[in-house]
Amino acid sequence: MQIILNTYGSYLQVKDGCFQVKTEDKHCDISVKKISSILITTGAVNERVLLKQGLKP
Repeated sequence: MQIILNTYGSYLQVKDGCFQVKTEDKHCDISVKKISSILITTGAVNERVLLKQGLKP
């Protein structure tokens, strides 16, 4: 699984063996064991970058 942060004001931290991802209106805890990579970008992501990462634009 990949974490992609491209929302302004997103927050990422590690606590108790989980990545905590927070935005203005959402909160999510994800086990660090499930994450293969983290992509942090601005709001605009080049389609080639996504394809290179094996993601669908």
